[in-house]
Amino acid sequence: MKELTNFRQYLNEGQLNEGSTTKFYAFNDDGDIEHGYMLQNITGKSEDEIEKHIKNTLDNFYDEGLGIRCVQEEPWITVAETNEFIIALVMAKNKKLAKKIFTESLRISDEKNIPYMGWQHSENIFWPDERPTWTSAAVLLAADTIFEFTKGFNLFLENQSDLY
Repeated sequence: MKELTNFRQYLNEGQLNEGSTTKFYAFNDDGDIEHGYMLQNITGKSEDEIEKHIKNTLDNFYDEGLGIRCVQEEPWITVAETNEFIIALVMAKNKKLAKKIFTESLRISDEKNIPYMGWQHSENIFWPDERPTWTSAAVLLAADTIFEFTKGFNLFLENQSDLY
């Protein structure tokens, strides 16, 4: 497996294709591995490869009852990455776990149920104290993927290239 540490390099080398064997790792300023979970890492893979990738994420980035950490060594959960992982679980036919983690991710929301970007569980604070639209979009996409609310529920589950 080829490992790239620079997203621009990742794009320039044309690695955003179906069945890519590239695993993207992002590194923060301290050199810690950030969660570079990209849905194409399981697209077109064997069941064994998919299970291995999911197990790795659960073992190294999942905090029970909270969600997916952005950086392996840091105590913060990001709602968007958690919901991206939820979509991957549905793609891997693990809706039961997807529903469980989805419910957990909804806890990281304000009083109007708008999700925060994340939760810093060492300090017990929403962090950062932001509610970006892309985080809400990730929650909506995951909810639709799990519960099939719209005709677009299968956006990540089926090949959509025949639409255009």
